[in-house]
Amino acid sequence: GDRVAVLQQRSVGEVAEFLTVRLADGDELQGRASGSEAWRRDRGELGEQSIESKVGYVFRPVRDELTNGLMAVSYSPVLDAYYRCMSDDLTPASVPDVRGWREALFECRDVFLKEELDWEMKSLCRFIFVASRALERAK
Repeated sequence: GDRVAVLQQRSVGEVAEFLTVRLADGDELQGRASGSEAWRRDRGELGEQSIESKVGYVFRPVRDELTNGLMAVSYSPVLDAYYRCMSDDLTPASVPDVRGWREALFECRDVFLKEELDWEMKSLCRFIFVASRALERAK
């Protein structure tokens, strides 16, 4: 009886919380104070100084790509490098074209390279507070 009512009430509250847009407050946008500046910059934890955009990198096709009418570039978060795919099966070349994920950006906003040392994984991720920034820009 009472246990079921409590669980139902909790369930309704959780659904309401899930459906409510939550905006981060000022303290949550400050960023971490520990760790090296480079590490915090890569994670976008320097508050308003977070990565906005390094504009303008353009991959230029080489002669073979122009001849074949195909240029393919892949990014490896594990190696943090961009590779041109040099064959029809899109196998990346053995030598990276560009090292560092930020070095070959044309446009980037609210993204960082997340490194999970315990899982030995890396991935490009969006900041958690992207939705709140989009709402702020729309106002």
